[in-house]
Amino acid sequence: MIGEALHLQLDRMLGDGHLNSRVASFSTKIAVFATHLALWGQKINLTASPTDPDEILFHVMDSLAPVSIAAKQPESILARVLGQDCRLMDLGSGAGFPGLILAAATGARTILIESRRKRASFLETAATSMGLSNATVIQLRATPANVPRGFDLVTIRAVGVSPEFFAIASAALKPGGVAVAYLSAGQEVDRKAARAAGMTELPSARYDMSRGGEGIPRILALWFKES
Repeated sequence: MIGEALHLQLDRMLGDGHLNSRVASFSTKIAVFATHLALWGQKINLTASPTDPDEILFHVMDSLAPVSIAAKQPESILARVLGQDCRLMDLGSGAGFPGLILAAATGARTILIESRRKRASFLETAATSMGLSNATVIQLRATPANVPRGFDLVTIRAVGVSPEFFAIASAALKPGGVAVAYLSAGQEVDRKAARAAGMTELPSARYDMSRGGEGIPRILALWFKES
């Protein structure tokens, strides 16, 4: 079973580290998630190779980058916003990366925004099976006018960073909140649109991932909402 295979890999990689100490049975929740991803991924287009434990592990560990960076840098802004009572919104949640993974790892009150009905149904089913009472799925084509408000953290991954993202993130974030975009090396963003939305760019966090035995450079781009 893919869930069991992923469970073993996660336990080996995470050991007794901060993820398992902060959220009991994290790897078990992710194994449940992986089982649902494999089943649904054979019917709808969720992600490449939905039955490959190594591929799913890549997406899981990449999703956890903000948590890993916050743990290594306890004085960082990521550590602050991921602290107690964090409210997190994931835009374009799709297959659940990073929204469901961060909800499982941090316990943050998480809203997953997904415009496509079938993917929203997958997210709802997976969140329920994982026991994530802190995660809510909203089927919505998000705009600055209709997005929910008052969040500490807004994330986006693997759907591209359009200029509209900054306006949506600014509307959703409370003052002092942070927008996070997971980027590939060399991927560009519209800094003018970010400034126009009242978002201040912060130093990016760079890290490396392994995928199929190949090192993959990754970037967490961060923006701060002043007011």
